[in-house]
Amino acid sequence: MKKWITISLTLIKPHLTEGQLSVVTSKYKKTLQGKIESIESIDRPVDFPRSGALIFRKKLYFVGYTLPHFIPKKNPVIGVSCNIKIIIPPINFAGVHHNIEIKLSLKNSKVENVSINSFITPSIGSIASGRNRKVKIHRNNYDGPFIKLLKKLLSVLKSFFGRLL
Repeated sequence: MKKWITISLTLIKPHLTEGQLSVVTSKYKKTLQGKIESIESIDRPVDFPRSGALIFRKKLYFVGYTLPHFIPKKNPVIGVSCNIKIIIPPINFAGVHHNIEIKLSLKNSKVENVSINSFITPSIGSIASGRNRKVKIHRNNYDGPFIKLLKKLLSVLKSFFGRLL
């Protein structure tokens, strides 16, 4: 299934921890886009949008284009009741891949329930193309600033305890 769906971040914000929210907002600003992995109908066959869909203010919209200028147009979708599993492309943050899976329950084209499953996989590196294939190890983005901050904190503590003695 190659369908893509766009979700506003306000829909999933209450279901994320602070760390997960900072990871998601590092890549996406207001909306995130993911691939629909599966659609399970609840009671009848689902009449789901053919190409792209948008969930805005907990309602499902079909995203189409008007000719001749290909201006995006939102049309509300009516009567869709199903469970959707959405896979967000992995977000590389602080040297690891954050994989996010969202499950939405729609009832009459309105979001009733949201559940989020996220898991982290290490970002070992990437293989360079060419004759000499080398693995490039990605350095953790926050090693340098974190260690500097830790050293500064330790020096402040040493000076504080040095004055007390």
